[in-house]
Amino acid sequence: RQAGMFLHTIASRLGTLESMRQRPDQPERDAPAGAWWVGYEARFTRAAAQVDALFVLQSPEGAFVLEFRAIVITLEDGTSLTWPPEARP
Repeated sequence: RQAGMFLHTIASRLGTLESMRQRPDQPERDAPAGAWWVGYEARFTRAAAQVDALFVLQSPEGAFVLEFRAIVITLEDGTSLTWPPEARP
């Protein structure tokens, strides 16, 4: 339910995602062990945004696992949309 509301918020405020590319300047953010923040520049039909996504690259047991953990979409006016809601922009 919360994920659906988040996607609806993105669609209503920004429109449809048209393009996204990895930023050359990667974000300096704290991440749990085995995780990595990746920064993107995104173009939606109604706005541009900076997108930072947190991926887990490996489990504590050492097996390679790729897991999406969080996303922070920062709009041109400085406001952020985050998933999950408790993620820190």
